Amino acid sequence: MFKKVIALLKHKHEYTKVGFREVDNGYVRYSIRTYQCKTCGKEIEVDGRFDNMG
Repeated sequence: MFKKVIALLKHKHEYTKVGFREVDNGYVRYSIRTYQCKTCGKEIEVDGRFDNMG
């Protein structure tokens, strides 16, 4: 079991897009995209202006 926990902590995240929200910054409108790792469930939010995940 210990090896499984260590492997989970050191795995390469495989993110899939699960949602987005729109943000209005005065003159610029852009999206904040939410990605979730398939393996561990970790979620990240990425500014759409700088998103290189796709």
